[in-house]
Amino acid sequence: MDNPWSHTLATPSVTHTLTLDNLYISATGTFHQGNHIFDPRIGKNRNVSTYDCLWVAANNGAYADALSTGLFLLSEAEIERIVNQDPHIAWVVFSKNGKLNSFPEDILISKEQNPS
Repeated sequence: MDNPWSHTLATPSVTHTLTLDNLYISATGTFHQGNHIFDPRIGKNRNVSTYDCLWVAANNGAYADALSTGLFLLSEAEIERIVNQDPHIAWVVFSKNGKLNSFPEDILISKEQNPS
């Protein structure tokens, strides 16, 4: 690792700290701003979000930022397919029903999830 740093993924009920190196991370969620994500497929904001928050780690900051918003609108199956096909995405973590989940799934195994 050239210059590792740690970042804590936090939701109202769970925190999880990861060590990162040479990655950009971006988050999208509704916890602070409410449901503000416009869904172009339906032409308006959704009334209910599937995820509380979603983080993307990628090798480019603008790419991570765009993906965190875009992936926030997709199903888990769609997110997994994109992560598996896109070599620029290191991982995606999302909060759903008070739990953290990830693609690839092993990204959260190395560190313990800590209830708040």
